[in-house]
Order: sequence, then structure tokens, then C-alpha cells
Amino acid sequence: MYNLFSMRPVIETFADDAARAESKATSLELRVRMLEAHLIKAMIINETLWEIMKEKLNLTDNILEDQLNKVDLRESTSKECPKCHHMIAPHHPICIYCGQVIDNSIFT
Repeated sequence: MYNLFSMRPVIETFADDAARAESKATSLELRVRMLEAHLIKAMIINETLWEIMKEKLNLTDNILEDQLNKVDLRESTSKECPKCHHMIAPHHPICIYCGQVIDNSIFT
């Protein structure tokens, strides 16, 4: 039969580990929420700037899309999406045009 009193240090260690893990999870959850908020703000700023540029410089969404493609493919070997046949950068695991999973390997 186990002596529960002698197990107390082990149980306390597990409790401390669990408390630290919970604290870390709470901290990381807060950080994710902050990053999401920053991302949303950056997206709004980008959209606003694009609308100003479109109006002032008489640009179109197609011009933006073409330039985005050029920048995305710059200095990289592109690959073709098997579904929509757009060329995409190799660091995209999902096609940015149609959502097709390109490589679902856990090692890439």
C-alpha cells in the first residue's frame, strides 16, 4: 500500500507544473488575441492606403494583383497550383487563389 504522505512532494510538483502551464497558456492566449488585433488594424490600414492610392493615382485592383504576384514570386521558384493553375510561391502551403492545399506534409 502506498504511503500517501510520502507522495505529497510529487503531487505538489505536479500541481505546480499544472499551475505554470495554465499561466503560460493564459499568457499565450492573450498574446494571440493581441496579434490578431494588430493584424486586423494592419489590414484596415492597408485597405485604406490602397483606396487612397487607387483614387489619387487612378490605379485598378488588377494592377495591385499583378504587382502582388510579382512581389510574391520574387527571388523564389514558383510552383503551379494543380487546381487553378496559377503560379504561387513555394512557401504557400495553400493556393492563395483557389484555396487548394498544395502540400500538407508536416515537414514543409
